Amino acid sequence: MTEQQPVTTPNGGWLARPVARRRMLDRALALFGVLGDLAALNAAMLLAYWLRFRSGWIPVTKGEPLSRHAYYSAMLAVMAVWVVIFAWLDMYRPQRWTRALDEAYRVVIAAAAVLVAVMAASFLYRSFEYSRLTAAIAYVIAVVLVAALRAAGLWLSQSIRGREGFRRRVAVLGVPEAAGLLGGPERQVVMERADVAAAVPEVRALLAEGALDEVVLRREGVGEAALLALLRACEAAGAEAVVVPGPVDVLLRRGGREERGGLALVRVRDVPLDGLQRLVKRAADAVVAGVLLLLAWPLMLLIGLVVKLTSPGPALYRQTRVTEGGREFTLLKYRSMVQDAEAGTGAVWAHKGDPRTTRVGRLLRRTSLDELPQLLNVLLGDMSLIGPRPERPPFVEQFGREIPRYHDRHRMKAGITGLAQVCGERGGDSEVASRTRYDLYYVDHWSLLLDLQILVKTGFEVLFHRGAG
Repeated sequence: MTEQQPVTTPNGGWLARPVARRRMLDRALALFGVLGDLAALNAAMLLAYWLRFRSGWIPVTKGEPLSRHAYYSAMLAVMAVWVVIFAWLDMYRPQRWTRALDEAYRVVIAAAAVLVAVMAASFLYRSFEYSRLTAAIAYVIAVVLVAALRAAGLWLSQSIRGREGFRRRVAVLGVPEAAGLLGGPERQVVMERADVAAAVPEVRALLAEGALDEVVLRREGVGEAALLALLRACEAAGAEAVVVPGPVDVLLRRGGREERGGLALVRVRDVPLDGLQRLVKRAADAVVAGVLLLLAWPLMLLIGLVVKLTSPGPALYRQTRVTEGGREFTLLKYRSMVQDAEAGTGAVWAHKGDPRTTRVGRLLRRTSLDELPQLLNVLLGDMSLIGPRPERPPFVEQFGREIPRYHDRHRMKAGITGLAQVCGERGGDSEVASRTRYDLYYVDHWSLLLDLQILVKTGFEVLFHRGAG
């Protein structure tokens, strides 16, 4: 939708409209983000220089640089690169529904891209020898300051958006299960209808009165003409239209667009990864898994020994799981339950506080260390580092009957971690349908950047044991 020109109203002008106030707030927050980043970068450089050369806490063997202004000049170049890359990654677009910790993840990843760009450029500029330690200190301080400022900006934004006059007034059509998710301090569901087609005239009347800021609707059951008229009414009123896609829309979304003789076409792909993308993901899996195994093998030997000595049975547990294309493979993990835990019950989901879990097993599951042997599954090509978590064949068969598109999870290799896990949907205590939605989003929107984001979030999850149990 294109941004509409301000519309005057008899009760105070265009600023009296919530949509106009929110747009001004978004612009102010974007400006706050840019200025905050620049201030944080300057503060980081000054503090890093002081710590390295003047604090006395770090030995200065070669004396203080004669050209300290060269550091400040370099910071100007770094600030330019920082703003360009952050803008390219949409870091200055207000994130309405994010959390402070999620914003910190985004800052870490975007700052890593800046670091790579600056390091690449440094090879072309050799007129002054910079202190690598000073640069490293400045980088860490900058990331911390920027994340803190953005957390403050996020709190301020959410506080303002929750006030009367800023809250988004939402109509939910044909998606009753979404009404609870769309409400909250910043959003007010003012209309909810199950029959989309019957509600169109009422919605158009509310849009004409300026009483709606957003319309969420399911596309199925709405004729093309009625849907187009409703979308145009939203555009004319300056309201956002959010369409819940159907299965065909999802297929078209991930298709490749092309043109033949002036005719626009969409080529639907059968798999999200093909050609070079598949090769790059596989190479990244092999390299990262190999490096992690080299670093972790002493710990892995110790864990295996502890498991073996503290409870009867083997240290490693082997279980049949399902991966890409519905193919079955043998998943490896450290045994966290008593031996033959399912001898009398058959396949049963583990859950938090499961009495079958051993004392050592509880610690391994809480810290996710029981998953370390799956690095071998990654090297063997059965799994990927990132992907939908693999499930057991009996459950795959059951969920395939109960959950729409469940088998689409198997269009990619199973992963050690995935989008569902870093979003809090982990283990037997989470809803399968909810986990499946995250998995399908990952499969439909895969990118290397998304993999990197999930990998960074997984590191935080493991360190702080969030959602584990």
